Amino acid sequence: MIELVSDYTMVTYDGLASVCDIIRYVEENAIEGCFVELGTWKGGTLALMGLATLKYGKGDRALWGFDSFKGLPSPNVIFDRTKFLDSEFRLDNDDYDQGLMPIDALIADVENIRRIIKKIGYPQGQVHLIEGWFQETIPQQKADLGKIAILRLDGDLYDSYKMPLTALYDQVVDGGFIIFDDWMLKGCRKAVLEFFDTLPIRPFIHKADYSVRYIRK
Repeated sequence: MIELVSDYTMVTYDGLASVCDIIRYVEENAIEGCFVELGTWKGGTLALMGLATLKYGKGDRALWGFDSFKGLPSPNVIFDRTKFLDSEFRLDNDDYDQGLMPIDALIADVENIRRIIKKIGYPQGQVHLIEGWFQETIPQQKADLGKIAILRLDGDLYDSYKMPLTALYDQVVDGGFIIFDDWMLKGCRKAVLEFFDTLPIRPFIHKADYSVRYIRK
């Protein structure tokens, strides 16, 4: 399964294998809900979700993929900026604190996702690709998502984690999973830990690889 999607993702083998493990658990224990990915890029991980539910379940889960398809939004200079981020995305001072202004990083075409979804044979009617900034699309689609079994967050930046996590946490069912792809990035860690501080008990954070973390709700 991982070989089929490897050209469409930057997630490591261990990170992808953990997705398969989680989906197998969800299917074997009949945990209800859809699979949601925020930050699809070329669609490799979303397609892997489809492959895994075809293998371990009935292949009838709704898959939701959200992405701007025009790159990352401008980062927050206080919450996101590190030497690594500047180097990785070739950022300078003018790239920060510009709101929902795209920077030239991680731009992907939605057609990449349609191709890989077709390649794996997942039912087209069960795949929903939502184009736009999370801050605009999630409020519009929140009710349509319904119950969520797996919420995978891959937005890189503080605001791209904090807003979706706050908006969708309550829709993740008991026993469901939330996956955080960018733990190596300052903004991701800060947003997630700030949100966890609002909960009665901070969830235990499981490690999949150097950057992927996940929790079971």
